[in-house]
Amino acid sequence: MNFSERLMNLRKEKGLSQEELAEKLDVTRQTISKWELGVSTPEMEKLIQMSNLFGISVDELISKNETNASENRSNLDAAFVGVDEKYAPKNGTTRTETYVKEDAKTKKFMKGYIIFFIIFFVLTLATTIFIFIRIFGGFGNKFKGASDIIEQAQNVIQQDYDEMQKEIDQSKNNIQKEREEAQNIINQSKEKMDEKTKQFEENKNKVEHFQSDTLNEAKNQYDRAANEINNTKLNIQNNYDSLSQQF
Repeated sequence: MNFSERLMNLRKEKGLSQEELAEKLDVTRQTISKWELGVSTPEMEKLIQMSNLFGISVDELISKNETNASENRSNLDAAFVGVDEKYAPKNGTTRTETYVKEDAKTKKFMKGYIIFFIIFFVLTLATTIFIFIRIFGGFGNKFKGASDIIEQAQNVIQQDYDEMQKEIDQSKNNIQKEREEAQNIINQSKEKMDEKTKQFEENKNKVEHFQSDTLNEAKNQYDRAANEINNTKLNIQNNYDSLSQQF
């Protein structure tokens, strides 16, 4: 069975039409038709996509002898793990392997290597912990002495901090008292200023009333003097008229 017949059979087994297969492979329906008619053959990239789609290797897809391809695949020591694009043809070569071989001995070797690495890591960690204990265990007293010195230094620092905090609190209290005293002085000065302002307003009103009374009195005196002058002028005029008649 050649490639075109195998492609048609695989498409029908999947229940795909030419249009649906073309959509999955990102090609036109006419391209699928040409492949199935044997007019043209797909590129390796499309062969890889079809092998993934149909779940077979590229070898099985393009092999002319389907039976031999299946037998060759079943006789392989390695498990089929899917398409590996690194086996695509390069520079005109015809390599078409699409599976990776994993030898059983290699698997066993890798498992043994991993187990050895884990054991080595555990032993190294245990040895490191043992050496750490041996080295630092003998200096326990020295570390304890250093710890005591550090604790004493912390106590001294704490005491200095407490004293500084007390001084800061005392300074805050002093500043608060000075603020209160200054506020009291300001309030007293304001009260005195208000009192003087009130006295000034009272004196101003008195002066205005005094001026008004004085002005009215002066006006009245002027009016009386003017009346007296007029009366005197009338008397003089009358006397003059009387004397004129006599003579």
